[in-house]
Amino acid sequence: MLIGYVNKKIEGICTSKGKARKVLPDDEHINHLFHRLSLLAAYSTLAEIPIHSSPPHLHPLKGDRKGSWAVFIKSKWRVCFRPAGECRYKPDGSVVPQTVTEIEIVEVVDYHDD
Repeated sequence: MLIGYVNKKIEGICTSKGKARKVLPDDEHINHLFHRLSLLAAYSTLAEIPIHSSPPHLHPLKGDRKGSWAVFIKSKWRVCFRPAGECRYKPDGSVVPQTVTEIEIVEVVDYHDD
């Protein structure tokens, strides 16, 4: 899949270990982040990513993050992204995973304490 970023700050976190170090708790988390991003890039569509298996434990988000998806980094940390580019949606507003070939990273976060 093609991977984009919601802004330069997120792009920096996802492409620079030095910038990721300012957000993530340790080098193990950073290594897992970069590994997850390389896995996401290797899949052709969202439908190919294993759902609810760890890792990557792909799962749709709810609440104020509805419309976004997340994959496991380590512990409670997640890479959150949303579909980008051309894709189709179901009548209920959810995306058709087989049509998602581009994503946009929106957060690298531990959202469990929000």
